[in-house]
Amino acid sequence: MTQQIDRDLATYLAAQGYVALRVMPDLHLAGVSRFLFTYGLCTKVDWEGYGARWCFKDPMDAVRALAEWDGQGDPPGPWIKQKCPVERSNPLTHDIRLNSDGSEWATPKAEVDMDAVWRVKREAAE
Repeated sequence: MTQQIDRDLATYLAAQGYVALRVMPDLHLAGVSRFLFTYGLCTKVDWEGYGARWCFKDPMDAVRALAEWDGQGDPPGPWIKQKCPVERSNPLTHDIRLNSDGSEWATPKAEVDMDAVWRVKREAAE
């Protein structure tokens, strides 16, 4: 049985800028919304806001991540930063160092393993 998205909530979220919505396997609502400089993959979306957000530069990467993600751990794809409930950079796309106060200092990696970023499963050569 597929869980349906409440029509009134979907209408409200579209008016708030959400461009994609999906009921996740654990039945919470997730979606992609435009922010000032990025597109956020937001989880636990409801009338009040969202519980977590991962920022993507490209909206299609955010939509693809929403479609492919099982809701466990971090979403796949080249997300830049998680902004809520904690703030941290993607370790698959950034070299991360900690400042003396414990905050991150991140720089983009020179080369990114896109198979790892998108969790591509390779068939064993036989």
